[in-house]
Amino acid sequence: MPIKYSCVMDTPARFQHQTLLWALTLLRRGGQSPGNLVVHAVEGASQRQIGLLRDLGIQVDVVRRYSAVHPFLNKLRQLESETLHAADYVVLCDTDLAFCAPIDAWVTGERARIKIVDVANPPLAIWKTLFEAAGFSVPPRPAPTSLDGKETYANNCNGGLYILPRSVFAALPAAWPRWVEWVLRQGSILGRFRTHVSQISFALVMEEMGIAVDLLPLALNFPTNLPVPGLADHDVDPAVIHYHANLDSAGRLNPIGLPKVDSAIAATNSLMEDQAASALMKDYRRRIDQANGMPERARMQLSRVVRKLRKTARV
Repeated sequence: MPIKYSCVMDTPARFQHQTLLWALTLLRRGGQSPGNLVVHAVEGASQRQIGLLRDLGIQVDVVRRYSAVHPFLNKLRQLESETLHAADYVVLCDTDLAFCAPIDAWVTGERARIKIVDVANPPLAIWKTLFEAAGFSVPPRPAPTSLDGKETYANNCNGGLYILPRSVFAALPAAWPRWVEWVLRQGSILGRFRTHVSQISFALVMEEMGIAVDLLPLALNFPTNLPVPGLADHDVDPAVIHYHANLDSAGRLNPIGLPKVDSAIAATNSLMEDQAASALMKDYRRRIDQANGMPERARMQLSRVVRKLRKTARV
């Protein structure tokens, strides 16, 4: 049963170091082989990094930018991939994911499998207005969010990880961009929530197709960036950590004060340390420095100083 894990690597340094960590954790913790990974590199992405990923055996396809105004819509370029359309299942990922365990047991079924949003962005009342504007004859089905428990639309899911069977993925190239354009015109209804255009439009695609998303548990997409009240009630052993930008200056995942989650974070950081000498992690550190604003020359000078200090310490 061919399964492909896919992401889009944009040109800013943060997306490039995120892609390296995504690949490392999928290969070392997620039980995947390089041939199961597909990276879609937006035009202008580092050729050095594209070459590094290809040397690892990962397929890298260079794609055109989908939108300069809404960069997160670049994920729609994955819908054009022949490789993904040939797979039985596709797992579309944001780059800021760290896999802690294999999730293949969840890659099954005939419906889209995604985790509901963590907080109600947007809340159910706005979804009701949106449904009326879209011409749907039924109101949105309510469901509680994964963290704050407030009501939203049941297909309003976090776009960090989508598990899609071939039949659903095949319908997306025609439907998803069309709903994206419609959502972008609904600023008077959505207000600040219009920034969530990709997840809102995907939810509307599912409604149009008559699909009730099979909701994944929190452990399949655990956020470590939200100071949600009552978060301690949600401590789980995460299979996938969605860390967003919650990294320290060295590129390690920051703990959040939940024992089970922090144990998985520590294991991920340990993996990065164990792989520090690999070409992938060396480039990860370099990209982290770039994202932190450290010039390349200063980074190289610091690296030489560290090597000299280590050599002196061994004498």
